[in-house]
Amino acid sequence: MWKFNPNETEDIPGEAIVNNSTYIPTHKIVTPNMIERYLRFNIFPGLYALYDTAPHWIIQAQLGRLLYIYFNGGLYCDVDCFLRKEVKVTTHGVSLFTEHICESVNDLGERESKDPDNLVRVASFCFGASTRQHPFLKKVIEECLRRMTQLLVTENKRDLTHQDLLWVCGGDAITTVYHQTKHLYTNVHLYDTTYLDHVCYGSWR
Repeated sequence: MWKFNPNETEDIPGEAIVNNSTYIPTHKIVTPNMIERYLRFNIFPGLYALYDTAPHWIIQAQLGRLLYIYFNGGLYCDVDCFLRKEVKVTTHGVSLFTEHICESVNDLGERESKDPDNLVRVASFCFGASTRQHPFLKKVIEECLRRMTQLLVTENKRDLTHQDLLWVCGGDAITTVYHQTKHLYTNVHLYDTTYLDHVCYGSWR
């Protein structure tokens, strides 16, 4: 995804794209105008208003990538995410990747669930689906919208911290939904930490 940052002046970095072409034969750069068509679908009530009024572009980017894969399938990778092994996206309904494993619940953020299962953190910077509209990704999007409603409507918070931004539609949302629902799906696969390198350009921080 690129050009979600309204102040972006650089061209998209190409190193990860070149590296990942070893494992992914084609790629597409997703831009904000490509997400617009999904915002008015009736599947997610309130989506358009929440997306449109998000106080930081990273929320739109995080939610946008979930919407894009939900409606199209495929494998999403951040532009700073390097694949290190072949990923069998077509074998699994949903492919997820372990970002890291925390040593203690004390390592988790203030808003994050302290359930011991959540020590295994699921990456939001790389995930995929072999089918369109997989129910797992629908639950992740719904969880993001619930968190957006809590922060932006119930708490009326606009000055969001980095932890808020990571919690609302980032890794904690997909981590929480995975651990809450993994018993429901036989075709959601979690790869271990050896499959990805995330170099964390982190231009939004």
